[in-house]
Order: sequence, then structure tokens, then C-alpha cells
Amino acid sequence: MGLQRSDVNLPAGASQAIERFRAEVQAAFGERLRCLVLYGSAVQGGYRSRLSDLNLLAVLPMVTSGDLALAGRAASRAGELVAPVLLAEPELGELAVVAPATLWDIIEQHHLLAGDDSLLAPVPHLDDLARQLRLELRDKLHRLRAAYLAQAGRPAQLEATARRSFGSVLHLLRGALRLYGRDAAVHPVQALGEVARTLQLDLDLLRQLFTLRYENERLGRDRLNGIFGAYLELIETAAKRLATLPPFAQLEPEAPANEVPEKPAGPDEAALSLPPEADEAALSPPPEADEAALSPPPEA
Repeated sequence: MGLQRSDVNLPAGASQAIERFRAEVQAAFGERLRCLVLYGSAVQGGYRSRLSDLNLLAVLPMVTSGDLALAGRAASRAGELVAPVLLAEPELGELAVVAPATLWDIIEQHHLLAGDDSLLAPVPHLDDLARQLRLELRDKLHRLRAAYLAQAGRPAQLEATARRSFGSVLHLLRGALRLYGRDAAVHPVQALGEVARTLQLDLDLLRQLFTLRYENERLGRDRLNGIFGAYLELIETAAKRLATLPPFAQLEPEAPANEVPEKPAGPDEAALSLPPEADEAALSPPPEADEAALSPPPEA
């Protein structure tokens, strides 16, 4: 798996917000800004103005409270839904363990805004990814069950909960595709079909939830209760599917492109020695032919 830079085609307001944030943090951090990338729906596809976040990752040698305050002010002044994350460079290795799904998304699809994206080098292990997905899907399930109980008589709040939560649930389901050797770096609409086939989930329900999340569709009370109940069952089914997977062998990081492979041990010196010289007589030119034999025949 290598770094994959992506082109972006965003609405003018989103592009301007990203540029305002980039210019401010680059001026403030200077050479300390080791890397700044855009990731998430803005590069994967499916970005919706005023609904989707503009996810940005900034890498610094170390992160202080002052750095966080500065980035927070820059994000609030940028406009739109700019959502930056600041990491110290040594923390990238930790991210591969605690949030491998996010790091994998960043590595496979990102847009470089500043610095050097070769820093995004730690390759997550499939076992760490499987563990994260199982735990987070279970956590989502328990939280959404609690919300269903608390908001059952308040359809507007319940609808908002379903809308807000599905983006992160889809992120986890897409991450699960990697456990089955599928391509997760596809447009979200394409991902719905791949997720449904791979995890044996209800495609129609996934499409309804996607429309609710990204098209801001309004649901009636009766339809909402049915969809929310099915939504809980879908998450539980996905978590159970992942729980049946066996442990994975760890992924080996790819060797850098400029790394020269280690030279294999050479054969025995005797095998490399030249053959003994041939007999001089054997190498000497043949005796000259008789001059008479080489002379042209007499003219007729």
C-alpha cells in the first residue's frame, strides 16, 4: 500500500475555507508544519456543503496547547466546517494502532496542502484494524440503542441522531472492506454496494441511511421508527460478522522505492574463477593455406 494523492473538486466556499486555514497555519507554524493534508469526504467524494466536515491533518514535531488554540482560531475564521487534527510526528505510529481505519483512509486518499506527505508512513496491521472496527461498531450500537430509548417520543431528535451517526458508521463499514481484501478507496455511493455484498447487509437500507445523511431527507415518525430499528440491527450484524474473522498476519510495510535489496550471498570464489587456459596450440590460428590453393583458377 502506497501513498495516494488525490485531486479535489470542491465548491468555491469549501476551497476558499481550506486555503484560508492553510495560509494562516503555514504562516504561524513556518517550518514546524511538517505536513498538512486534506482527507475524508472532500477527497473521497460525497462532500456536501454545510453537512460534511473538511477534514485536515497537520503534523508538527510536537504539539502544545498554544498550537491547538492557534489552529482552533484559524479553523473558526476559515468558515465552512473546517475540522483540523494536530498530531506530533511521533504520534503517527500510535495512530496506526489506535485509529488504523482513519490512518488507512488518509494514506490511500489525501490531498497534500503543505510539507512532506512521506511522513504518513506507518502501515496499520489488519489485526489492529479488525479490533478497532469491532470495538467501535459495538460502541456505536450501544450508544444508538440508548438514544433510541431516550428519544423515542421525540422524532426530530431521533432523526438528527441517525443522520449524524451514519457518516461515522459508514466510515467503519468501508474500513471493514480491507479485512476482506476489497478496495475501500472508492466513492461512497460505490462503497454502499461493496459493503452490502461483502458483509451481507441490506443495500436498500444503506441507501436510505445515505440519503438521510447526505441529502438531508426528512422522515415521518412511522418510517423513522422502522428505519432506526433496522439501522440498529444492521450495525449488530456487521459487528457479528467481523467477530467471526480469524486473526490476520501482520502487514509488512512496503520497502521504499529507492531502497536497494540486500545482495544475496555470492557463490564460492572458485566458482567465479576463470577456466584454466586452453592449450596454446588449440588457440593458435590454423596454418596458412597453400598459396597455390588460394590462387585464382587460370583464365579460360
